[in-house]
Amino acid sequence: MQLIPRPTYVEVRNTGGDPPPLTWRHTWPERGPDFVATVDGLTFGRIHKRTSAPTEAVLWAWSVTIVQAGLPFVRSGAVPTKAEAVAALRERWRQAWAWSGEAGRGVILTRPADYGNGWPPAA
Repeated sequence: MQLIPRPTYVEVRNTGGDPPPLTWRHTWPERGPDFVATVDGLTFGRIHKRTSAPTEAVLWAWSVTIVQAGLPFVRSGAVPTKAEAVAALRERWRQAWAWSGEAGRGVILTRPADYGNGWPPAA
């Protein structure tokens, strides 16, 4: 039997001031066009490049990956450029931070599971 680590959830609260900055890293070790946005090592969202069939149009998908009820904004979309996807996630982080301050509730982010030797875990 193999035990697979699970992510943990961490609540961050806006107690005043600007939101902490998003930091970007590659999602997978092979470093393709796929990135995760983190806040102090906690995951907030993801962007990745995809090609749509049948037109072969290149789009950048973005998504807010937090598990949080009550946030008043769209959590995913697709745009033509990486810069637009980054901007969409930055705006959602700003909105989530403002919501936290106004609602008096924390935003639930995930701490990625530690797989030791990388992802995916050996079968």
